[in-house]
Amino acid sequence: MARGPAGNSPGERWQGSSGLSVCALFSWSALRVDARHQHALVWGGLRGALALALALGLPVEVVERDLIVTISFAVVAFSIFVQGLTMTPLLRALGEVPKRPAI
Repeated sequence: MARGPAGNSPGERWQGSSGLSVCALFSWSALRVDARHQHALVWGGLRGALALALALGLPVEVVERDLIVTISFAVVAFSIFVQGLTMTPLLRALGEVPKRPAI
């Protein structure tokens, strides 16, 4: 099997790319997602919505269900807060948003 510059196979590189493998489906089409946009999509993803929906979907009989829902909500709220505050600096670093003018 062909190895990449880091010594891993193409499949291993995609598995370790934080869910960017979906973008690989379109890598040779006109719908290709630029790497800069992939980073922004991953950073601003909806992973928290799924975690909270799964926690809320637990049956009432599950032991410690309230604790699971509370912890899920806290983690989701924290990630939204942190990711929300860091999205603009990330987009500036990627060159998607113009740099602030020097005052």
